[in-house]
Amino acid sequence: MEDSIIFNSPTLILLYCLALLFLFLTFAFRSRYVFPLLSLVTVLGTTIYALLLGCSLWEAATVLMIFLVIHMALYKGHRP
Repeated sequence: MEDSIIFNSPTLILLYCLALLFLFLTFAFRSRYVFPLLSLVTVLGTTIYALLLGCSLWEAATVLMIFLVIHMALYKGHRP
């Protein structure tokens, strides 16, 4: 835990929480373009920023897989 770049940086945690909020707003408002794009840009930008700070690839992949699983679980129940 003390070697983790993501958990030791409050900026990264807030940006990932913002991306998670955009992801939940996508399914709450049944948005097709705005919120999914904001969530995608926020997650990718935050991950690139974390990698530039020295985050390991395993740590970045873990966070990205968490977002992928949440997106797939929410999309399964979402019928347009």
